[in-house]
Amino acid sequence: MYKTEDDNSSNSSNKGDGASSSKQQKAPSEYMKVQRMFRQQTKNEYGRSIPKHKRAPIDYSSVLDYRNIDSNTEVNKERIIDCTQSLFDYSSVSSDTSYYSHPSTWRVYGLKDYPGFYFIPSVFNVKQQRKWIKDALEHYAEPPNNTNLNIFYGEVKDLWSNAQSEYIELHDQLAKQLSLNDNDENVNEQQGEEVDKKKRPLDKNGEELPTYRTLLDKLAWATLGYQFQWTPRIYSEEFHEAFPQDLQDLVTHIAKATKYDPYVPEAATINFYSEGCYVY
Repeated sequence: MYKTEDDNSSNSSNKGDGASSSKQQKAPSEYMKVQRMFRQQTKNEYGRSIPKHKRAPIDYSSVLDYRNIDSNTEVNKERIIDCTQSLFDYSSVSSDTSYYSHPSTWRVYGLKDYPGFYFIPSVFNVKQQRKWIKDALEHYAEPPNNTNLNIFYGEVKDLWSNAQSEYIELHDQLAKQLSLNDNDENVNEQQGEEVDKKKRPLDKNGEELPTYRTLLDKLAWATLGYQFQWTPRIYSEEFHEAFPQDLQDLVTHIAKATKYDPYVPEAATINFYSEGCYVY
């Protein structure tokens, strides 16, 4: 995504002066430039560490804010382009959909000198975001859709509902035991082991599945529609499932709003990030 450019000016000036045998120094990549912009200063001018509570906060004023356009710097305001289109008829879209705000209310923004980049800050409200998260766990991660768990365990059915049941059962057992014996330091560990020792279903290798709580933490991705084959790295008609209609409708409306119409989504990868994981 980011290019590393050679310092051509120094290359030309050094030709014939005996320096051609040394490696040409490369200019910092765009990624490194951005990283340095938001790197907190941890040492003072004497090389000593600055205590965390005394470190100057990172200045994010140069970051584009699409949710509050007026809060941007004047330089950034000039870079943001309002690409909102009023050319499409959204009258057929139900205004009370539980999955996204009505497309007629969307604001679409672009970025100067970056054609093809669009940002729509108003597609979902908080309640709708939660519904997408729930559907992803409850439906999108279910067979016949493929997930990273299939590689190791085979198909895992009802992952979300079973994990919830295990959490509830564990919580109830711990609460009951603690109410009977508050002085037993080993209660939590013992009760947790009792839940885990229940007879487990078997995986594709004939071994017991880990708890559904553990599997839920390990869930990393699920594929929809055409199931991507990771080993040959191809899509195939042989591995194709129905694409969710609600997601297809959403993507179709986004395509219209960003001038990519007509567009028919046929495949998608849903990424899951458990607590403690980060998006890079």
